[in-house]
Amino acid sequence: MTTDWLAHRPLVEVLHIQGCPNYPDVLSLIERVQAELGIEAEVCTRLIADQAAAEAAQFAGSPTVQINGRDVEPDHAPPATATLACRLYRVGHEVVRHPEDGWIRDVLWHAAGQAGQDSSPR
Repeated sequence: MTTDWLAHRPLVEVLHIQGCPNYPDVLSLIERVQAELGIEAEVCTRLIADQAAAEAAQFAGSPTVQINGRDVEPDHAPPATATLACRLYRVGHEVVRHPEDGWIRDVLWHAAGQAGQDSSPR
């Protein structure tokens, strides 16, 4: 691994509320996707403790995954009102409690500067 790679490690941030039941699963999902891609990212968590913090972060609910400041949900727009609640994601015709692994994979791959490679692992 080169020094240049280390200087450009993606930042994966998981925003969550206290006691979020989906938060541990999302951390495991991020670890698994990183391992599959062979990408070492800096993973940090941020507790959204009150409404002021939710508004400052334009918080869409818990858990929210951002990579280099970009929400992993395709076509995500900041919510009209920040909320201290669980976040639900629409995947096809379903509503789920955490982002799809493919979303994390795609944004992480792009953030690592490898979007132009021949193919991304799936």
